[in-house]
Amino acid sequence: MKITRYAMMLAAATGLLSACQKLDEVKAYDPDKVVAPVLHALPGEIVITPDNMGSTQTFTWDAADFGVRTQINYSIEASYNDGAKLVLFTGMNGTSSEQTYESLNNILALSVEDGGLGVPSGEPTDVDFYISATIGTDFEKFYSAPATVRMTVTTAERTYPQVWVIGDYCGWNFDNAQGLFCFSGDEVTYEAIVDLGEKAANGFKLSGEAGWNDACNWGTDGDAAAPETEAPSITLISSGGSGNIMVYSKRFYRFVFDRSTLTLSNKLSFNSMGIIGDATPGGWDTDTEMNFDTQKQRFWVDVTLTAGEFKFRADNDWAINFGGADGRLSQNGDNIKATAGNYRVYATLNNSAEITYELNAGDYGTGGGEEPDPGPEKADWYIHGQTVATPDWGPTAMESASSNIVAYKAAGVEVAANSEFLFKSGDESQWIGADAAFAGSSPYTCTIGSAFKVSADKVNAVIAEAGTYDYWLLPEAGRAYVMAAGAKPELVADTWGLVGNITGWGDLGDFSMSEEGAYLVRKGVVLTTASEFKIRFNNAWDDSKNYGTASGGAVDINKAVDIITSGGSQNMKVQLDGTYDIYFDLANSQIYIMSEGKTPAEAE
Repeated sequence: MKITRYAMMLAAATGLLSACQKLDEVKAYDPDKVVAPVLHALPGEIVITPDNMGSTQTFTWDAADFGVRTQINYSIEASYNDGAKLVLFTGMNGTSSEQTYESLNNILALSVEDGGLGVPSGEPTDVDFYISATIGTDFEKFYSAPATVRMTVTTAERTYPQVWVIGDYCGWNFDNAQGLFCFSGDEVTYEAIVDLGEKAANGFKLSGEAGWNDACNWGTDGDAAAPETEAPSITLISSGGSGNIMVYSKRFYRFVFDRSTLTLSNKLSFNSMGIIGDATPGGWDTDTEMNFDTQKQRFWVDVTLTAGEFKFRADNDWAINFGGADGRLSQNGDNIKATAGNYRVYATLNNSAEITYELNAGDYGTGGGEEPDPGPEKADWYIHGQTVATPDWGPTAMESASSNIVAYKAAGVEVAANSEFLFKSGDESQWIGADAAFAGSSPYTCTIGSAFKVSADKVNAVIAEAGTYDYWLLPEAGRAYVMAAGAKPELVADTWGLVGNITGWGDLGDFSMSEEGAYLVRKGVVLTTASEFKIRFNNAWDDSKNYGTASGGAVDINKAVDIITSGGSQNMKVQLDGTYDIYFDLANSQIYIMSEGKTPAEAE
C-alpha cells in the first residue's frame, strides 16, 4: 500500500467542478459555437521507472472559448486501447499543469477495478491524452484532439485517503510518519497497523496533513479527564494546543480513527508478530518472529517452509491469531497450507475488512525493497526542540566538534523567536537541559555567546530572538552555549585566558580572564584531576606569553604558585575535583588556584 494522497487530491479537485455559476450568463452560451481547447504536443515516448518518479511532465493547452464570460474548468483525461476516457487530474482553471511521473503512473497503471486506466506494467503502450473543458457539472464537456504518447509504466497500487500518526517514535518527522487509511473512501473512518517501536509512551498525535495545521491537529484535551492506560478508545480535540497521546505503551497497534467524532479506538495491540506451525522452522512449539516494513506497514519474514501448515499469531500466544486460505486471513481462521520452499511471507493487517497474506518466492532473500529503511546513522547527541525545521519540537543532530574534549555542535540552526529546546543523547538514555537551580525560572532564557549550566535536573532553555545560531554542548563538562552562527564559544580577542583540555586545546576559545585589582581572574572554573591547562594571551601560542609551572603536575590549592613563561613551561593540574576561582598575578608570575569564593588575600 503506497502512502500517498492522490485519491484525496482527485476527490477534492472534483469538488471544484460544482462551483456555483452565474446562470444568467452560462445559459446564454451556444454549444455549436464553442471552441474546444487545443492540447499542445507531448513527448512521443515516456518511460516511467521506480528511479524517475520525481520527474515531471508539463501539459499545456490553448484555452477553450465558450462565447460567454464564465469560469472554465479543465481536466486532463486519457484513454487506452480505444477504451473510455478516464479523468486523471481535474479542477484546473489555467492552461498548464505540471504532474510528476509518480502521479501519472499511479493512475495509468492502477487496475480498472481499482479506478485506474489499467495500462499494462513494463510494456510500451499507446495512451491518448486529452484536455476537456466545461463550465459546470450540468454542462457538456468539450475535448481537445488526442495527443498519443507511447507510455511504459511500472506497477502501481491503489492509494487511499490518509491521516498521519506523528510522534516521538518517528522523531516527530512527517517524512518518517506512518499513517491510518480510509479504505472505504468515505474520508470518515481510518485504520491501520502502526509500529511505535519502544516509544509509544513518549507520545504521539494524529494530523490530517503531512505538516502542522490547527484545523487537523488531533490530540488529547487537557481540560478533560486523563484517558486510562491502554484505553479502548479516547476522544481527541483538534487544536494546536491539543496534548500528546501518552496512554499506550506496546509496540504495535491497530488504531481506528473516526474523523467525524474524533474518536481514536484501540482495536489490537501487541509487541510481536510471528508464524508458527509444522511448516515453519520452529514447528508448533516456537514462533518465527516477523519484521515490520514501516513504509508499506506490513509484516514480513524470509523463511524456509516445509510441506505442512502454519498460522500467524501475536506475542507467542493464541489470543490474537490469524489463519485462512487463498491469501485471505481472519481471526482464529483455519491453518494455512504451505508447500515446501523458500519464501518471503507477508501479512497485511491494515484493512480490517481485507486482512491478507502472501508467500512470495521471488522476494526471498532479495531485500526486494521491503526491508525497513534503517534511516540515517544516529548521532551521539541531538537538540530536541523548536526550530524552523521542527516547529512543534523535533530532533536536530549534533556533530562532534573536538578531538580533544567531549563537545558537540549543531551549526546554522534557524529558529523563530521564543524557541525552546533540550538536549537528548542518541539512545535517549539522557535528557538534559538548563540546570534548574542555575536557571532560577522556567524556561531559562539563553544569553547568546555565554555558557549556561546543563544537567538532568532541567528546565527548557529558550532563545528569545529569531535568527540562525550554532548550538554547542559539552555534556561531561555540564555546560552549553548558543552562539551566533560561526562564532566560537569563549573566544575573546586580546585577553589572557586558560587553555587546556578544558577548552579542547583551542577547539573552543580560551577561558578569558578579566582584570580585578592586581590580578587577572577567571571564576567558577570546573576542574577535575584529569584537567590540564596553561595560561596564554590572545588564544594563540607565543613562548613569551605561555605560562605554566616549571615542573608540571598538580599544584597547591589556595596558595601562591610560581609559574614561568616559555615553550618549556608545563601543564598545570589540580589535586581534587572541584570548582575554582583562578587568579593570575602577571607582574609576579604567580598563579592562585583558590577554592570557589576565596581570594588571594585568604591564601595560606
